[in-house]
Amino acid sequence: MMEGQNGVRWAVMAGVGLCALASLAGAHREGPRFSERSLAGTWSYVGNSGLLVPPAAPEPTPASTVGMFSFDGQGGCSAHGQVNVLGVTVETETLACSYSVQPDGTGVAEATFTNAPVTDPFPFSFVIADAGRELYLMNTQYVVGTLIAKRR
Repeated sequence: MMEGQNGVRWAVMAGVGLCALASLAGAHREGPRFSERSLAGTWSYVGNSGLLVPPAAPEPTPASTVGMFSFDGQGGCSAHGQVNVLGVTVETETLACSYSVQPDGTGVAEATFTNAPVTDPFPFSFVIADAGRELYLMNTQYVVGTLIAKRR
């Protein structure tokens, strides 16, 4: 009889162990949880070989940019940088900027800029990458191209 009880006890303990492992595996697959706080701080960015598209330019026009973003960790942001359009470089900074982050690390931002070809906000989609050290951004309306930002 004792052997039978030990076998049941061992089976129960093995089942509990397997459930614990399954729970850990599920938590690992889910990945890190992100929020606005995940972006808090200053980031350097570069955008190469993008195209300004109408209405930002009369026809697709090559452009590139470099600068810095600052995120306050609560949905507010600012940017300062330079934009080169057809060999002419202008300095630009944000007049207004906001962002939001989903738990999976994707998000959206919206910014209006000085010296911009349009006065409407520039919309962006982004994803947090490299364990929170990089940010990949794409303008979703006025520019065909991407930005890569790295935490400073």
